[in-house]
Amino acid sequence: MDRTLAQEHLAIAERHAAEGRRIVARQEELIDELQAHGHPTADAEKILNTMRDTQAIHEHDVKRLLNQLQ
Repeated sequence: MDRTLAQEHLAIAERHAAEGRRIVARQEELIDELQAHGHPTADAEKILNTMRDTQAIHEHDVKRLLNQLQ
């Protein structure tokens, strides 16, 4: 992959990672709110776990692309 294309992919991956961090944080807040009001959270926690797995992929992509550019 040429450098310009790698930089474009890195920019996209960084945006995905940043958005993912925001989404995971919001899901954590929602779970806290549900718990505070005595609501069940099992389904929300399963979704959060999936989000965290996806986030790990985004973060890995950023690191991989950064390494490629070095």
